[in-house]
Amino acid sequence: MHTSSLGVDTFNLETIRIYPNPTKTNSFYIKTLQPLTLEIFNILGKKAISQQVNANNNRIDISDLSKGLYLVRLISEHGEVTKKLIKQ
Repeated sequence: MHTSSLGVDTFNLETIRIYPNPTKTNSFYIKTLQPLTLEIFNILGKKAISQQVNANNNRIDISDLSKGLYLVRLISEHGEVTKKLIKQ
């Protein structure tokens, strides 16, 4: 039986970075060497954004999001991880 969990051991976190964080603008960037699916959730668990990300398409527009704390779920073929993002 295979279970999927959000964790730091599922793929190399050294190759993935979210910046600036916290962000004071309406966008942030993801540094990645591999294609990813990005999902952003508010603190109530509602999905706000879902899109594909790669090394050439790494600017994420969050102009529709209110200020606050969000969870950014990054999914690759090797696994997934969740990071926190603060929009100020």
